[in-house]
Amino acid sequence: MVSNKKLSHKFKMPLDESLKRLSAFLIQNRRPEQTLRLPQLQGFLFAVSGAPYEIEAEDWLPVIFNEQEPAFQSDDEADAVLEVVMALYNYLDQQIEERKVALPDNCLPAEAWEDNFAKSSPFRLWCSGFLIGHGWLDECWEGLEEALDEEIGSAMMVMSFYAERELAVDFHADYAEPDESFEVMAEAMLAEFDEAMVRYADIGAMLRSDNEQE
Repeated sequence: MVSNKKLSHKFKMPLDESLKRLSAFLIQNRRPEQTLRLPQLQGFLFAVSGAPYEIEAEDWLPVIFNEQEPAFQSDDEADAVLEVVMALYNYLDQQIEERKVALPDNCLPAEAWEDNFAKSSPFRLWCSGFLIGHGWLDECWEGLEEALDEEIGSAMMVMSFYAERELAVDFHADYAEPDESFEVMAEAMLAEFDEAMVRYADIGAMLRSDNEQE
């Protein structure tokens, strides 16, 4: 059984070769429909690691494969895939604990804001995975005091703005300043992204610490 159990050593980002193999595995035709692609998985795991409660791997792993069987061809393939997935989770979890959160190098946004809405954009896919994770964990964030709830809502909007253009249009319609164009808001979301990640992770880590002490 896969566990979230942490070891005493420092976790490292999986090697590029391991990530390439995982990426190839996730996009194969025999995977379930809507299986997360690698950038989506990274965004999803950020949401899981940043949650106010520790989420067991046996609970979040099925979400990666849309709650369906991954169709592993062998036990060795399953072990290899899950090893890299858990290494990603543990590395992200460690980043949050150490207050060193940052987008993975393979998910950085393009300079031109409009390019980040492209279906193939790794940055858009990261945002999509984060949105999936935050939505799946929505109940974990219920009951926050008003100030924290507003902070999380603001951070969540920034980090999910580029998940889908239709969602971004809705955000603009609901939250833009008077006379603020869509382009100006889109550029602002990019400028605020790193700070939003840090704020989201810090609040989640603080709440998790409080919950573990109860």
